[in-house]
Amino acid sequence: MHSFTMSKPIIPKCEVESREPMLKPQLTRIPWFQDPHHLQLGKSWSWILSQSVKSVKSVVHLTSVFPQAAAFAWILTATVGPSAAAAPLSEGERIVCTHAILFTEPARAVPTSGMPDGPLLGNGDLGVVQAGPPEALAFYIGKNDFWGVKTQAPMAVGQLRLAIPALAGASNHPQQDLRMADTVQDLRLAELRGCYWNDGADLITRAWIDANHNLFCVELANTGRKPLSISVSTIKGCGGANTPSDVGASFLYDPDASVSGSRKLGLATRILGDASVRNFTLETGKAVTIVTAILTDLDVPGKDPLAEAKAMVDSLTFEKLAELTASHRQWWSAFWGRSFIEIPDKAIEQCWYSSWYIMASCSRAGKVAPGLGGNWINSLGKTGMGYIV
Repeated sequence: MHSFTMSKPIIPKCEVESREPMLKPQLTRIPWFQDPHHLQLGKSWSWILSQSVKSVKSVVHLTSVFPQAAAFAWILTATVGPSAAAAPLSEGERIVCTHAILFTEPARAVPTSGMPDGPLLGNGDLGVVQAGPPEALAFYIGKNDFWGVKTQAPMAVGQLRLAIPALAGASNHPQQDLRMADTVQDLRLAELRGCYWNDGADLITRAWIDANHNLFCVELANTGRKPLSISVSTIKGCGGANTPSDVGASFLYDPDASVSGSRKLGLATRILGDASVRNFTLETGKAVTIVTAILTDLDVPGKDPLAEAKAMVDSLTFEKLAELTASHRQWWSAFWGRSFIEIPDKAIEQCWYSSWYIMASCSRAGKVAPGLGGNWINSLGKTGMGYIV
């Protein structure tokens, strides 16, 4: 068991971007769904959102929900690591940053052969959906071009799992100080930021997929008074039945190896600061970054996708990651700056922006088009999740 004390802190302080005008964050709270028909094949994530907000207050001010608003505000607006250059927000950015989405419970429909109901990330090729309780966070990975010859459908790439036993029992009790578990979907920055409190065992997370590279990053910071034991595991594909097993820090996935011209995928994961660590203790006030590269033979023609994925994560430093963060945010800034709408009905307005977020996350020029479930493939390949012509 390793103790992490050498990693560069990603949260030396709560550092809020200094941009004018200062916007009051607003949240849509997602209590999750009682009616399973909301998760029918082909239903869009924004459609699911539109159904859920009918039964709750669609927009609430942060300060009216959380007494510990100052601490939780970091999840909405804080810059993790080096600050982005202060620059005026475009009209589109100004509006979309008022539409952060608050997930108060883990996803219920992951894995699924339909549209997942969890927080989503994507760069037009690679897609990730977050699921699992705080003590067993799971990031399900899909990719638009990872199709099976035998299944004739997109296939699940695998999972990155984080086991954090001290967070067991953390749940959504926003009126109490001891226990809390929430994840915020930041549409403007295309990031997930989590806050998990459990009586002194406190963890803040930030997850994002680089808009310009097939790189998935998860940053963890221990802000509590207790050390956190953390285990990292990697699952290949759907991981078998009910007990998927860890396959190690990297794998080559070639499910149709016997078929000529089949798709091959390489995945490599490392923890910045110590590539060999899989189980460690995150001390109070310390932070760590987990990076995962996912490449297919389409991404690196004529090369070994596993070797290229390993090279990508091995070459990363904290300084390089800061550069990637800046270019990632610049891409999304340019995307939101192209056009905007602003209307009195904020629920409809949020559905508009969340739909654009979905499109930008799962579809990109020059990449393989997504199936009906986008690039968030997290279960066995099914023809229904492919294309309909």
